[in-house]
Amino acid sequence: MAARLMVIGLIVPFWVNEILRAFAFRVLFGATGVINGIGQSMGLWDVPIDFIRADVTLYSGLTCAYILLVVFPIYNAVEALYRNQIEAARDMGASWWRVHWRVVLPIAKPGIASGATMVFMLTAGAFAAPQILGEPSNLWFTQLIYQWFNQSANWQCGSAYAVILLVICISFVMLLMRVFKVNIGAIGR
Repeated sequence: MAARLMVIGLIVPFWVNEILRAFAFRVLFGATGVINGIGQSMGLWDVPIDFIRADVTLYSGLTCAYILLVVFPIYNAVEALYRNQIEAARDMGASWWRVHWRVVLPIAKPGIASGATMVFMLTAGAFAAPQILGEPSNLWFTQLIYQWFNQSANWQCGSAYAVILLVICISFVMLLMRVFKVNIGAIGR
């Protein structure tokens, strides 16, 4: 029952559009927002903290937006783990750390690789959240590409930046697959 409630708690925020969630995070973390109000009323700090300039708002918004894309693949992979395997390792005298390192982690590897790949690709291509939640002087790669295409009308430079982003993303995915020793079929499961 508790696991189902946690899953529902993770899914409910996804019923709201990503842009509306981003504006909600801006309200929560703003200079006159809820977080600063609570912190000041509790006496934790005297002046409002600029969470937007520190990128706390941006990273919190992206974490909220993509947390399910990590949790569900890992949960799905660990679901294949038989309880007997953990009990056998414990009966053989393995410590908690050793059980997780030798039994759980190898089974969870495809889920970890899949979740990390999806989150990296979506975060690397994110435009709305960095635009709304980020500091104006701190541009993300997608914002630079947008500027080259739409504001500067320099399609050659915009195309070059887009290809660089694509190469970086593909390289990261290939590196991740190599580190986790996972093939492309295991990520797709």
